[in-house]
Amino acid sequence: MHGHNYQLLVKVYGRSEKWFDFAEIKRTVDDFVDEKYDHRDIGNMTCEKLAKQIQSELAGRFKTRVEVELWETGKFGVQTA
Repeated sequence: MHGHNYQLLVKVYGRSEKWFDFAEIKRTVDDFVDEKYDHRDIGNMTCEKLAKQIQSELAGRFKTRVEVELWETGKFGVQTA
């Protein structure tokens, strides 16, 4: 078994009446990644499926639209829409 060191970019969208604090976004994303994925076996999940799963789960936590970029290497990654 081997591990990957992904790079994750999360974009959180909201309406003007509900602003998100960057510290709150960072804390929520960091806690989520640590709890669900850090040093965990994700099986044979592709980068594309993992990005969609992360997007879905974070959208539920923030209760707004979220886009995710997940980079498997410096050259190869995916972006959700």
